[in-house]
Amino acid sequence: MAEIVKCKKCSEPFEVIEIGGGMTSPEPEPMTCPHCGHVTMKLASGRLSTRLISGDETGASAKK
Repeated sequence: MAEIVKCKKCSEPFEVIEIGGGMTSPEPEPMTCPHCGHVTMKLASGRLSTRLISGDETGASAKK
């Protein structure tokens, strides 16, 4: 499932997609901002992939 988040360092929005996972317990996974390269950890059952998004895709769903 894709989620739009804002980087804690540069405040730019980007998309995070969890890949794989399934029946495993969530563990901290690295999440890298595609704008500035800042890495934070996010609980996930699979690997995290990030990508730049256009202004049209941000909408009101971006989180702080």
